[in-house]
Amino acid sequence: MLGVVIATAERSRLYYRFGSSPCFPVAAAPDRSVHRAYGLPAFVRTPEIMAQSAGYNLIDRQGVMRWASAGELLHELPRPESLLALV
Repeated sequence: MLGVVIATAERSRLYYRFGSSPCFPVAAAPDRSVHRAYGLPAFVRTPEIMAQSAGYNLIDRQGVMRWASAGELLHELPRPESLLALV
């Protein structure tokens, strides 16, 4: 499992330094190239979205989206074993 964030590596490190760290590796793609490659939607970043919203997607090796969630930043994510059972 690999997480991909829309942020620079430096910003991601700072974010996880003060928040809870994931139990899987995270890559940074500030240009959204990975997200575009999988056809994930891009949203216009308004102040409201910047402050409250995040999207989470689990995509398998064949490019099939197995799980998705959108909502508040830092909401409770399923346990890794629950996500792995989907792929």
